[in-house]
Amino acid sequence: MHALIGAFARQNLINFHSVDGSGYRFLADLVIQLNALNPPIASNWAR
Repeated sequence: MHALIGAFARQNLINFHSVDGSGYRFLADLVIQLNALNPPIASNWAR
């Protein structure tokens, strides 16, 4: 999961930085869900 989301956020710049904000919203929702399961990983993604 880490590699998949990392590839999206770091290498798919057009879709991640979409004008409608959907890439940021996707990552924010993921961080919120991940925080309940693994807070250290979630905080790493929140940077």
